[in-house]
Amino acid sequence: MQKVVVESPSKFDETIEKLVSEGASTGSKKLFVLITGEIVPETGKSWCPDCVVADPVIHKMLGSLENVTLVECPVVRAEYRGNPEYPYRKHPQLQLKAVPTLYRWTPKGNKPRLVEGQILDETLMTELIDM
Repeated sequence: MQKVVVESPSKFDETIEKLVSEGASTGSKKLFVLITGEIVPETGKSWCPDCVVADPVIHKMLGSLENVTLVECPVVRAEYRGNPEYPYRKHPQLQLKAVPTLYRWTPKGNKPRLVEGQILDETLMTELIDM
């Protein structure tokens, strides 16, 4: 698994377009997008408790796969919390409702997503991976 981190919502579209283009030219690479709470330096963990629990599941299930790229998009709590104008909420293909959210991305945009506790369900994760 290759991991790419998008440090700012303003870099999201550019990063995705590049990865989709690279995947189209090199074969059938699967692309996943994870919107997650940023890591708090003092604790070394995300500010989001659901993200702390979901992260090892995501990395376990995707980590051993070949031809997979995971795009991690950390969300700053102060910018996200209670802000209906937050860029990932307003993004036409993301329409973020909660963190963590894991999307299966295709050249035409995202496919189904798993949100919060759904990520912990190995059956749902397998279905998302196999799409």
